[in-house]
Amino acid sequence: YQRESERRQAEELRKKQELEALREQESWWKQLGGVAFEKELAALLRKRGYTVRTVGGSGDGGIDLVLTSEGKKILVQCKAHKNYIGPRPCEGSIRNTASQQGRRGLACDNFRLPPWSS
Repeated sequence: YQRESERRQAEELRKKQELEALREQESWWKQLGGVAFEKELAALLRKRGYTVRTVGGSGDGGIDLVLTSEGKKILVQCKAHKNYIGPRPCEGSIRNTASQQGRRGLACDNFRLPPWSS
């Protein structure tokens, strides 16, 4: 029984390491769908020291994540697309929402992660 348990633990560790290696590849981020992209970006930002609250859903004003660091909040809108669409489609709405709340706003897509996420 102990050998089976050790084998399972080793297999879980190997899978975790493989996934971590994939997360460093641009192609992995580009293949993510909307919800998966939000979850992975939230996990990445938590690792970078941000407190992350997931919002999303209808009536969210375009806000998917709320980051907190050193008492400051940043509102984040996430977009996952199969092809690069550029920043224009979502930056305007997130900036409007953020300015109405007196916060900073940031649009992230799976082709252009924020520089401070790496």
